[in-house]
Amino acid sequence: MRYNLSKALFIGIPVLLWVQNAHASLIINGSFEIPGPPQRFNVPIGSTDIAGWEVINGPLDYVVGGWQASSGIASIDLGGDPGAGGIRQTFSTVPGAIYNVSFDLSGNPDLFGEPSLKTVLLEVAGVSQAFSFDTASEGNTFLDMKWYPYTLQFAASSPTTTISFINTMGTVYTGPAIDNVSVSEVPGPLTALGTIAAFGWSRRLRQRISIGRIK
Repeated sequence: MRYNLSKALFIGIPVLLWVQNAHASLIINGSFEIPGPPQRFNVPIGSTDIAGWEVINGPLDYVVGGWQASSGIASIDLGGDPGAGGIRQTFSTVPGAIYNVSFDLSGNPDLFGEPSLKTVLLEVAGVSQAFSFDTASEGNTFLDMKWYPYTLQFAASSPTTTISFINTMGTVYTGPAIDNVSVSEVPGPLTALGTIAAFGWSRRLRQRISIGRIK
C-alpha cells in the first residue's frame, strides 16, 4: 500500500501542536520589548504603557539600552528616580494545574551609595517568594549584568492568576532588575503521553518515508 503523506501530516499536526502549546508561555511581553525605545524613567503607578503589565508600586524605570538586557533590548529596574517599583500581570490558568514561573534577576550596578543587595518579592497564586541579587559580590556591570535565572512552581486555584514583582528595598534609585519572565504549564500525564506518541509517530513516519510505502 502506498503511503499517504498528506493524510499522515494532517493526523499528526494536532498532536504536535497540542504538545507545543503545553510549553508555551502565558505571559504577554515577558521580556518587556514593547513599547521599546526610548528609555523611560519614573514610570508612574497605574501605568499600562509597558504592554501586558500594570505598574502597581512606583515609580520604576523602563530600561532600553542603558545596560545589557537578558532577552532583547529592554528590562525593568524596580527602583525609580527614586522609587519602589512593582508590576503585575493577570493571565489564564486551569484550576488544579501546575505551572512553572521563570525569570532573570540582576541589579542596577550604579549604586549611588545605596545597598548592593537588591531584593524583590514574587507573588503568584498565594505563593510569596523573596529573591535577591548582590551587585557587589556578583561584580556585574552595565555591559555584563550577570543575569541569574530563577524558577518557582505553583498550583493554579482559579481560571485567572496574577503574578507580581515588587521591590522590597524601599525607595531607591538603583533597584533589582528583572527580565525574561515566563509562565508555562507543567506537562501532566496526558501531555507527556502526547509527547511520547508524537515522537514515536514521527520516528515511524521517517522509517516509512525512507522505504516509500507501508508494509
